[in-house]
Amino acid sequence: MSCMAETSPHARCLACAFPFWEQLTPAEQERLCRFTRPVHYAKGTRVHSPLESCVGILLLRSGQLRSYLLSEDGRDVTLYRLFGGEVCILSASCVMDAVNIDLYIDAEEDTEALCISAGIFRQLMQENVYVRCYAYQMTAERFSDTMWTMQQILFMSADRRLAIFLTDELAKTGGADLRMTHDQMAKYMGSAREVVSRMLKYFAQEGWVRLFRGGVQVLDRKKLQQLTLVATAPDINLSRMDTPSDQIESLQQDIMHRLNQMRMNVENAGQKSLEEMTDYYTMWAHQIKTPIFALRLLLQENPSANKEALAELFKIEQYVEMVLGYLRTEDMSSDLTLSCCSLDSVIRDQIHKYAGIFVSRKLSLTYDGISESVLTDEKWLGFVIGQILSNALKYTRTGGIHIYLKNSPVRNYVSNITPTTPITLVIEDTGIGIRAEDLPRIFEKGYTGVNGRENNRATGIGLYLSKKIMKRLGHRIYVTSEEGKGTKVFLEFSQNVLTMY
Repeated sequence: MSCMAETSPHARCLACAFPFWEQLTPAEQERLCRFTRPVHYAKGTRVHSPLESCVGILLLRSGQLRSYLLSEDGRDVTLYRLFGGEVCILSASCVMDAVNIDLYIDAEEDTEALCISAGIFRQLMQENVYVRCYAYQMTAERFSDTMWTMQQILFMSADRRLAIFLTDELAKTGGADLRMTHDQMAKYMGSAREVVSRMLKYFAQEGWVRLFRGGVQVLDRKKLQQLTLVATAPDINLSRMDTPSDQIESLQQDIMHRLNQMRMNVENAGQKSLEEMTDYYTMWAHQIKTPIFALRLLLQENPSANKEALAELFKIEQYVEMVLGYLRTEDMSSDLTLSCCSLDSVIRDQIHKYAGIFVSRKLSLTYDGISESVLTDEKWLGFVIGQILSNALKYTRTGGIHIYLKNSPVRNYVSNITPTTPITLVIEDTGIGIRAEDLPRIFEKGYTGVNGRENNRATGIGLYLSKKIMKRLGHRIYVTSEEGKGTKVFLEFSQNVLTMY
């Protein structure tokens, strides 16, 4: 450190917070210290908004900041929260021209922080590659946090989201008590207070938590982690009811008709709300692809130095594609373009996409090429194969992946007609495998199994979408696996009738 840096009251904090500190010259250290000032934000203060100029880089010493998006009608969605010791980089998004997001940041508690001038930090980024890499890495991590939030909102049931929230919050404190109101929980989860209150009451009835004024005590963390989706109740066909024989039966049927009308009104309102949410997040997913693309271009200026940041950015890109895939499958029939596609071309496109991960993890890939063609939608089939490769890479630590045909259809070379024997593509890995008791449920929406739950960011949506897409394409998908030895995913292509609805 320079003499001035050593005497600066902020030098020690900056040295502890920034891993690039030792790669700064004494002059750069001195400049960073000189343009760092303490700031205080009272609870409820707006720290940053799209209409305001850059605040600067904030190093939190105590308190809490909340980052969120705000819709035109005033609804907000919490993206992530920051606590003491963490760095808020998107409060100075102006230092990176490629990042343009309408972000709001509020102080949730009285907050003390060190504020670094955005202009000075931008200069250091231009002069020092270590500072630039740090900024890009932190930005990629915040985008990753954002996509994790969107995954929960779009893909997970309310009870599972609440269980994840409670577990994450208690992990920060190390205790069993969470002192937070239902309103606060709902705000941080991007949900409604009524939903949170109802779920907490249910958890309490099951003996998993105890509710007290201003907080929650978790009694059984294991049970919270084992939450599964609850099937919806079947509809009642009131049109087949017999003519009432007396006044009492007539009154009963009248009540049932009224209840059924109430149910339909609720369902219609829910459908309208779902459509609005789908439109909002579709627009959001498309908009966020622009800064992600720009960020990739910036990181690729020095790919060797930005290796980890590029890997995190790739995950974010995959999350965005999963979001769009989920939204599009709701009306997939209008987005199908069937043609005779080369399996080899589709497979190689996906292999190329994941080539960097194969190399970085030192995993082998065995694929000799396939000459077969199938009637399918190339884009949607590519999405399915990509999801399977992503899962295989996620759970394979040693060995590799083998792609091949299970069987080849026997052609009649006289008539050049291929019989109805299906073409079956196999994607086999040497990963951790799937437990036998989990295997029957892997295609359920939101189901992750034991191995998936050990990975806190597994959504349980990839295989669900793959199953849904394959069915609508008239294809079949099934899985065999042995825990500790690996998994085989079979994609069977036949001439089945397409399921459009």
